[in-house]
Amino acid sequence: MSWRPAGNALYGTVAGSHGERYVTTVYFTGPGSAEPWWFDDAQCTCPVGVGCKHAVALVLAAATRAAGGGPARQPAAGPKGWASSLSALLGDRSVEDESRGTTPLAIELTLSAEMSAGRPKRGSGRPSLGVRARLVKPGKTTWINALSWSKLSSPYGHYQRDSYVPAHLRILRELYAVYLAGQEDTAYGAYSYGDDKYLDLGAFASPRLWPLLDEAAAAGVRLVHGRKRLGDVERYGSAELCLDVTRGATSTALTVSPLLRMTDPDQSVAPFAFIGGHGVVGIDRAEIQATDRHEHWHIRLARLSTPAPPKLIQMAVENRSLRIPAAERPRFISEFYPGLRRVARIVSSDESFEPPVIVPPELVARADFGPAHTVEITWEWDYAVGGTRLRAPIHDHGGSDGPDDGSDPGYRDRRSEADILANLELPPGVLPTASVRLSGIETMRFATELLPLLTAHDGITVEIGGRPADYREAGDLLRIEVSTDEVPGERDWFDLGVAVTLDGHEIPFAPLLVALSRQESHLLLDDGTYFS
Repeated sequence: MSWRPAGNALYGTVAGSHGERYVTTVYFTGPGSAEPWWFDDAQCTCPVGVGCKHAVALVLAAATRAAGGGPARQPAAGPKGWASSLSALLGDRSVEDESRGTTPLAIELTLSAEMSAGRPKRGSGRPSLGVRARLVKPGKTTWINALSWSKLSSPYGHYQRDSYVPAHLRILRELYAVYLAGQEDTAYGAYSYGDDKYLDLGAFASPRLWPLLDEAAAAGVRLVHGRKRLGDVERYGSAELCLDVTRGATSTALTVSPLLRMTDPDQSVAPFAFIGGHGVVGIDRAEIQATDRHEHWHIRLARLSTPAPPKLIQMAVENRSLRIPAAERPRFISEFYPGLRRVARIVSSDESFEPPVIVPPELVARADFGPAHTVEITWEWDYAVGGTRLRAPIHDHGGSDGPDDGSDPGYRDRRSEADILANLELPPGVLPTASVRLSGIETMRFATELLPLLTAHDGITVEIGGRPADYREAGDLLRIEVSTDEVPGERDWFDLGVAVTLDGHEIPFAPLLVALSRQESHLLLDDGTYFS
């Protein structure tokens, strides 16, 4: 633990219940002339994040040490008076005595073909490429081994730490703690009793690596090569892992390959290994061509501007390419290209591939009329990818970004779909759904009332399948006559004859009576004629 006067902060590394190590910081409000320190806030790298038990443990440990006269400065001994306050501000120093350690620490990086996810690779398969990091100090002619990573916070390593610059120890402790927090499958004993001389930089799961490297550089911790003649490792840059779609000069087939692009266009760097999914270790292609000895290569670190998925990283490390036959090019463009845009940026280093234009979505309402006054209404999104028309159902428009299960076609623009639906003005009760089937009077009302409104709507494209009936209202052409004359098959309980005619055509009385008994509002005839 240590005390940071500048922010009234108590800083420490705390062991969790199962051997995890967390970086915990507790903040206090400054005292007055004789007032005590008061708790203000606490932050921790544990899953709880704030106000956790690790913060309580840190405060109790500090208070116990202060009460027992330990080396930690007691927080209650704050500066008094304005002169003391300004003197403390001008000479802002850690609670640790900065003068007791003068040996600087550095992080040495060496290329390795043996480490995978922090552990030596087992088995007889392909060796895993990575970068090992160890703590070193200046020797007479080269960098020599310093204390191990696990000794940075171990209570048994204090005698080894006394000679080193305290500011270096603090930032390296935090770096190691964040590294351990990302090792989910690490057993407690592996780091309680082990001696971690090397870390696999590729197993650094947290993107916090990059700001921590910035802090280390600001504190004077150098990043150096394993061979001293190679000098320091340059400050990390920025890169992007793309998919390069090319076509050879003598071939019509397409080739899809991973391509690492550095922010500096003058740098031609090949990926040697990746750091989690957020960084890359690269080597100048000119050095690779000059020699195949790893120890002679300069290491280039770069932070990926967009995190790369594991499958793409695997392709890049194995230097694999995919060949798309010329006959399969339309399928590649319509089915795979839209989704690949979400995996990585698509480029064409030889400018032989022109990405297809994906037209924004259009809302389509399709009405398929069937026999016996039935209609099935389907709502879909219509897209154009290059020269191919694609349809997607509307029922899964729950989120603007779509599902993240791999089933969502890559051409869909969820945000545009949501905007169209939000601004869609339809009659009350009319909602676009996946599919609905109507029959009888409902079909008539859809065809005569709703279909004209949809057709006239600027934001909807209407498609009609089948042949709808010629729906028309009978109006004054309907005649109902009641007589005692016998009408064959049409006599009621009162022995009366009821004759219903429409435009000179007789209407069977039985369907009329059924419609009345069902309290239907209209009677619909087979030819599309209806009346109230």
